[in-house]
Amino acid sequence: MDSDIYSPFFSLSKNTCFSYSVGNYEGKGASLSFEIEDFLKRKNGPTFTPLELIEVEVRHEREFKLDSSIAKQLFFKDNNLYGSVSSFESFFRCPYQYYLKSGLKLYVQKPFTIDSSLMGTISHAVFEKSVKNAGKDYPNYGLRHLDDTLDPMFDDLKRLYPKQVSRINSIQSRAKQLIQESLKYFSELEAHTEYEPLAVEVEFNQSIKVDDHKEVHLKGYIDRVDAHDEYFRIIDYKSSKKTLNEKIVLSGNKLQLPTYVLFGKELFDRIAAGIYYASFGQSNSVSIEPYSYAKSKGYTELTLDDYLVDYKKKKQWTGYTFADEKNIDDTANYIEDLKIRNGDVVRKKNISIELLNQAIQELYALLYRSLEEGIIDKDVVKGSCQYCDYKAICQFRGEEKDERNRTSIESLIEGENDETES
Repeated sequence: MDSDIYSPFFSLSKNTCFSYSVGNYEGKGASLSFEIEDFLKRKNGPTFTPLELIEVEVRHEREFKLDSSIAKQLFFKDNNLYGSVSSFESFFRCPYQYYLKSGLKLYVQKPFTIDSSLMGTISHAVFEKSVKNAGKDYPNYGLRHLDDTLDPMFDDLKRLYPKQVSRINSIQSRAKQLIQESLKYFSELEAHTEYEPLAVEVEFNQSIKVDDHKEVHLKGYIDRVDAHDEYFRIIDYKSSKKTLNEKIVLSGNKLQLPTYVLFGKELFDRIAAGIYYASFGQSNSVSIEPYSYAKSKGYTELTLDDYLVDYKKKKQWTGYTFADEKNIDDTANYIEDLKIRNGDVVRKKNISIELLNQAIQELYALLYRSLEEGIIDKDVVKGSCQYCDYKAICQFRGEEKDERNRTSIESLIEGENDETES
């Protein structure tokens, strides 16, 4: 290699950088040309230092905000905001997602497939029909008429997908098993509560006043309402385990049940006793460990009864209890936030319905003001991008954030806000 040919390149500057790919499309590694490397060793010595990259990817923070006049045209009608409770939940998960779906009305045309969503709809229909026809005895009615209810639904699927009959039969068998297990559990639960079904699929159309001539109009359906004496409780069916906790509620990511109970007294002329998620799904994994361990007891061999207790614990209704604890569940075995203390059924946490109502009103006021100002930031809560239909449009490359309190309420537990203030 003639060094005179390359000498001019090294006399133009103090440092010379060589860049090259470290691999090819087949995944094979690449290195600096031997001729260049040999020349550099002879010319400048044996050591080379890699070029320090200050930042591989440069991120440009951009504010996503609409002109207020455009925001008014997209989101509002006569200064009022309209939508379902679930659509407003999506705003608090990601304002930009809400903008694309509810503002620009971009809807993804999804193919009709047999998925978990469809199975949830079918299970929901079984429970709705059973409660309508049998009231409090709905679990036994559902068990007796389960085949009569499921067969027509799955027969339609078989006609729609004639080449998937074997698969559909398997899915139907699995769905039947899950629904049976839930109905049996609910049968035990009904034996330990004084509450009875009052209504199912209650249409919900209410409004929250934000300011003079400014309202948020809400719509939806309440799956089921139970009642006992002057009390009522709201139940929302879910195909998988869902929970309510302060962090989720105060962040605006779980508006449905808290919104319904906000208008409960007005709708049902009763006092709110509780709001609950009732799951008819099942955990994807089951513990098979033969022993449990505790410092005080050491290793203990698990029995069938231990597994049944664990199974029932996972099936418990989750949510908030506000009053009438004993009549809701006289054993505290079927409602997650109840326990036995000195022989009485009590709440594990005394959630204040007044504070909950205040928090929900603040969240809807924040929603209205944010949209009024045209705020559509890519302010993404962790997990929101996973099943988002707009990932190809959004191209979000930022960092997902933890759920955070968006209200002035520091805690929903009775007395805690007073202690904090003092």
